[in-house]
Amino acid sequence: MWPGGMTPDSHVQYAMAVSGQYSDHHPFIMSFLWRQLDYLYKGPGLMLTFHLSLLWGSVFYLYKSLRPYPWRPLVLLIPFIPNIWVYENMIWKDVGCAFAYLGVLSFMAYACLQKIKINIFALLILLLLLTYGTLVKFQAAFLAPIALVWIAWHAADYQGLKRFVFPFIAIAAVFYSILSGVLWMGPKVTPDHSWQFVKLYDLAAISVGTNENLFPKANETNLFSMKELHQRFNHQRVDDMIFTNPILQKGKTDDERSALYNTWLHQVLKHPFIYFRHRLSNLAYIVLSIPDFEHITSFIHQHTEGNPLLEKNLIRIARIPGTLFLAHIATLFLGVIYFCLSVISFLKRREEIAAIPLFFMNTIALALVSVLLFCSMAGTPRYTYLSIVLIHASHGFAYICWRTLRQKVSRS
Repeated sequence: MWPGGMTPDSHVQYAMAVSGQYSDHHPFIMSFLWRQLDYLYKGPGLMLTFHLSLLWGSVFYLYKSLRPYPWRPLVLLIPFIPNIWVYENMIWKDVGCAFAYLGVLSFMAYACLQKIKINIFALLILLLLLTYGTLVKFQAAFLAPIALVWIAWHAADYQGLKRFVFPFIAIAAVFYSILSGVLWMGPKVTPDHSWQFVKLYDLAAISVGTNENLFPKANETNLFSMKELHQRFNHQRVDDMIFTNPILQKGKTDDERSALYNTWLHQVLKHPFIYFRHRLSNLAYIVLSIPDFEHITSFIHQHTEGNPLLEKNLIRIARIPGTLFLAHIATLFLGVIYFCLSVISFLKRREEIAAIPLFFMNTIALALVSVLLFCSMAGTPRYTYLSIVLIHASHGFAYICWRTLRQKVSRS
């Protein structure tokens, strides 16, 4: 894997790290950390090391959390699960966020199952790691409160609401103080107002669906036309309309940005079915896409030249294991099952504490998918990488809950 994989997004973030000039199109925290690491060793190598350290540190605590069980060495295979392995070497904020959250939740699973009190030092480390994971990916802001609930509930010994309220307020106050302090003391970040791309993407979908130009004039370039919009629009990504020879552009002033937001809100409320169909289509592309499948198709093409029918059939066959083991749809479906299993297990047998990490890991995994349904401007499996990592990390807890429930049914 050394020294790590880079894509255009990675190069932009590294350029910010080298120059010390940050914009909020990408969260600054990863580039800021990368800048410090770059003083020690140039390039992506130490960022790759940081990510893999988080991953294997998490596996270590998952292993410790399952101490009584003879099958616990199986957790050492988690990093080699295909749809985790495929992105481990990539220097992306999505990977950093996934492994940071995995680190926090794996330690919490260890503390929960081994009934260990978290001391102040460990709590600060957890909150610092949670701060990094939250700041490195925009959508993670919606996930942090779920993790804080678990930390506070553990501090309250999983007792009632009265014992939970004060720890939650105290821990949340410390966390958001750390987060605010990092934002305040961190480097100057130039606002890019990239949130407008999501609104433009939604308006493009509604405009195509109604065959009406619904954009404020300020958001159209001189290349814009309804014909161009129909040709360039797709449910995969907004890029074709806003980057190379763009037909749409962000608002440059507060008034233009406000007009775009108000127009977006009005049209979404006016055409909710077109909006939701577009959003579901984009999410479907995220969860059904097969990471790195182009390498497989390229290999098949090289070895079937002159036989297009054979090539076509082999690609169709290859899509079956690709969808099962690399695409995210099957794993996310398993996450829904695990979430339901955790709820059933806790309701029927409250003393089964394996249900607690199973619940929180899969709740956060599914919450990210819900957030992406409304907050994504492109479709790529790396957006749901955090969900995939957490669901796979919870296999052991799911097995414990399933076995306990099965034994209870057998006795009855």
